[in-house]
Amino acid sequence: MSNKLKYRPYETRDIKSIIGLWEHHSGFGGIDEKTFEDWYVKTPYEPAEIIVAEDEENKVRAQMVFMPTRIRVGEQVIKGMRIAAPIIDRDIRFSDTDFLAHPLFNLFMNGMLQSKRKGFALVYIFPARGWLTVLDKFSHLVNNWLTASFPTFSIEVGSTIINPTGSPGFFYKEAEAFTEQYDELWEKAIRDLPIICGIEKKKDWLTFRLSQHIIIEARDKDNGELKGYCVINRKSGMIIDLLATSQSDLKEILFGTLDTLVQMNKQEVVMEGKLTGMYTDLMAKILEGEHIEFPDYKIDFGCTLLDKNISAESIKLSNWYMMPDL
Repeated sequence: MSNKLKYRPYETRDIKSIIGLWEHHSGFGGIDEKTFEDWYVKTPYEPAEIIVAEDEENKVRAQMVFMPTRIRVGEQVIKGMRIAAPIIDRDIRFSDTDFLAHPLFNLFMNGMLQSKRKGFALVYIFPARGWLTVLDKFSHLVNNWLTASFPTFSIEVGSTIINPTGSPGFFYKEAEAFTEQYDELWEKAIRDLPIICGIEKKKDWLTFRLSQHIIIEARDKDNGELKGYCVINRKSGMIIDLLATSQSDLKEILFGTLDTLVQMNKQEVVMEGKLTGMYTDLMAKILEGEHIEFPDYKIDFGCTLLDKNISAESIKLSNWYMMPDL
């Protein structure tokens, strides 16, 4: 079988090959045409840019998705791309030392070029474990390629705060949908937390990315105002988003969520055991002095600028308000 591949944007005629690629080579299950369209065509912004590798028999042998997002950088909102679903046919053979011929590199570079042509300013990725190591091998060919590997923490459902913050009292409930109030909360968090750099957390994007997970919202006991929320992956127990307007409220809401899950479990088991989360510098401050554990699992992150008019300083890793899976 020849390894001669041609890299190009996805076309609708590729869908059967894409479905076969997912089913046999993705490692995370198959996909049907409707799901493909819901995930990659009907996004809150532009349709996703999908780069495919086609062999000499016109069969798709690899893919990489570039998902349009919006990213807050200082006072401006820029167009970003989130890299997702890199899938390579297991029958393809390539050298581990010839990075320029590696399908991952070619998918990545073609997607970057296509994104830049269409006016996107930044590309980022939360790669599956092990992919970042491969990307790092050719990172010297990408300007300002930033990477980080974050530890994870775990905390028992039902844990209580050891070091109270003295925040105002909230009541908690499971949310049915993201509303305009979440847009208002995001704008307040940008100003008050503050947030210098981060994925734009407006209701349409949150609905698109997170509506299938457990959403716990915190509201003021006196006036019902939305004060923050926590989103938990139903399958893994990972905290995939957490937002409030101050560090003390973030801590209050995290532990309030843990207690709320206990109450919800009394009616119907929704989450047991431990929650896990991404141990960023901000999360380390929030959890200082609390009883947490550190599983042997890390979350990788990488990003690079495509727009020379945006300073590399503005997107340095310490500026990011970062949550996985956004």
